[in-house]
Amino acid sequence: MKKLSFRWRLTLMIATLVTVTCLLLTLLISQSAVVQFVAIENDMIEIAPEEGGMVIGFDISTMFPEIAEQLQNSRDTFLRQSLLATAMVVLLVSAVTYFLAGKILSPLRRVTARMEIVSAQNLSEPIEVPVTDDELSQMVRTFNAMLERLDESFARQRQFSANAAHELRTPLAVMQTKLDVFVKSADPQSAEAMQTLREQTERLTRLVNLLLEMTELQTVPRSDRISLHELVEEVFCDLEDIAGEKQITLSQTESDYTVVGSDTLLYRAVYNLVENAIKYGRDGGFVSIDISQKKDSICILVSDTGTGIDPQYWDEIFLPFFRTDKSRSRLMGGAGLGLSLVKEITQLHGGKAKVVQSTNEGTTILMTVPATTD
Repeated sequence: MKKLSFRWRLTLMIATLVTVTCLLLTLLISQSAVVQFVAIENDMIEIAPEEGGMVIGFDISTMFPEIAEQLQNSRDTFLRQSLLATAMVVLLVSAVTYFLAGKILSPLRRVTARMEIVSAQNLSEPIEVPVTDDELSQMVRTFNAMLERLDESFARQRQFSANAAHELRTPLAVMQTKLDVFVKSADPQSAEAMQTLREQTERLTRLVNLLLEMTELQTVPRSDRISLHELVEEVFCDLEDIAGEKQITLSQTESDYTVVGSDTLLYRAVYNLVENAIKYGRDGGFVSIDISQKKDSICILVSDTGTGIDPQYWDEIFLPFFRTDKSRSRLMGGAGLGLSLVKEITQLHGGKAKVVQSTNEGTTILMTVPATTD
């Protein structure tokens, strides 16, 4: 019952109630009818003269077998017709209940459909309140009030993050410029310390840029028509030098699919996956991308020849600031936000990102986005 829709549960409950009621009525009526038939069978003929009287009893089934058989057939016919009428009433009531339940619940279905498309990008768009002044309209008004509070909260959070990131960018840029000058003019001992500070400043700058990107995700339009083959080629061109340093081969299948979304965000997601695969891949290995379609989704498989990821971390690697090897990640300049950004971007596009295979010979990560309908 719990897996059925409310409409079906309501129909089944009313049908069950009607069935029990009709069966009880049929049983009572049938019992009364049977009693009357038995009374007729056991009837007595009374001969009552004016003075005195005489009662003669007789068994109808013995003296008039045709009448007894007719009475028995009448009982059976009455019972069959009662059960048939009960079944017809139950079916009729069930059909009417299902139809009326659909009519009554149609506003709830519309509200549910609208709730399903609510996201941080359209929190300011309230759900239309039904004209009826009932529990449903009260629920929608309460939900709209909650959306308004959430929208205000998200707006304040985005504004704070954006302001903080912008405020941090300027001093970090100034510090990095000054450090570049000091590194060139300082003595060898000081230059080493300045170089360390410069690397840490660069790391902070990358972190601020990533945080700013994650803050602005919700406001980026997602209406571009994107050729995934061309997008991957662009990513490969931008990462060719990094891959060349480790002699890693970049390749993709010849298949091409067009999706609708943000070209900037999807580029960033694929870029992060490939860059991550190069960073943690073995020298002389490869990074390959296979694009295919399964049902209503476009699947982008990114495979590498790295050392693999422990299965217990397959979900956690997509969490912000999570690193399986913190010392190695810092050494490579990682901030622990790359895969988190991939997950956020795919979810914004109605897709998902997950690890599908990982051994000591390499890892395969799946990224999906909805296929275009036209």
